[in-house]
Amino acid sequence: MFALHFCCALLLTVICVLVCALPLFPLLCVSSPSACLEKALSLSDDSSAADVWFNIGNLAVGIGDLNLAYQACKIAISIDAYHAESFNNLGILELRKGNIEQARSNFQTAGKLAPHMFEPFFNGALVSFKLGDCQESFELAQKALEAFPEHTDSKELIKQLKKHFTML
Repeated sequence: MFALHFCCALLLTVICVLVCALPLFPLLCVSSPSACLEKALSLSDDSSAADVWFNIGNLAVGIGDLNLAYQACKIAISIDAYHAESFNNLGILELRKGNIEQARSNFQTAGKLAPHMFEPFFNGALVSFKLGDCQESFELAQKALEAFPEHTDSKELIKQLKKHFTML
């Protein structure tokens, strides 16, 4: 329970900063987690609503409510069709549901919207690797490293792919 209230307080802090309100989150977050989320939503405006729903999705994943996480990502995207982080997370949730092509599509969309993010490229690379499409996996892992050159998992995937290519 403490961890959830702590997360809500952090969420309210972020929202307070986004809307330039005073950081009064300890006073706002004493009743229940749902009250905290409602308060965060009430503090948001059109420019931050997608980010709030994205954060709600992250909280939902943290407490294991994947249905709420899925809905939160969908709402974030409906508010801001260019919210790359939500497309990436939606891709992960689709993958968990077994919807591989939809997951790949979401990773591709996130990568196009935010080429500076490494996560959609890495996630797409992993999916491609597991599906046996080593060439696409290699290309996506390279894009992930262009966005974040020190990403250890992308480096490891490239190493595995190079080893695979040398055995062909």
